[in-house]
Amino acid sequence: RGYNNQTIGPVDYSVNPPLSLGGNKYLLFNAEYYVDIVGPLRALLFFDAGQAYLDSQSIALKDLRISTGVEMRFLMPVLNVPFRLIYAFNPNRDPRDTYTPSSTFKFAVGTTF
Repeated sequence: RGYNNQTIGPVDYSVNPPLSLGGNKYLLFNAEYYVDIVGPLRALLFFDAGQAYLDSQSIALKDLRISTGVEMRFLMPVLNVPFRLIYAFNPNRDPRDTYTPSSTFKFAVGTTF
């Protein structure tokens, strides 16, 4: 939630601007704690961790990108789809990563996965 699409994974920092290399395998972890506020409104605390890897790379937990924060979800009764306001903080963001802010505020429609 705290990282932009297609910014997780190996990056070649030897070129300018840095080039995302993508990945063919990944590791993903997600935890949420939610509290129903009133009716269809729900507040969440979340912790996300993940990384994409090239075929030649071994999966290493120290390489995981971490994002944590709070989210407000409103389940639209007619559409049965959540509207989401998300504030995310990226505690281990690589300082060379110009694509990802250290914190971000987002609006999303639909589920996380």
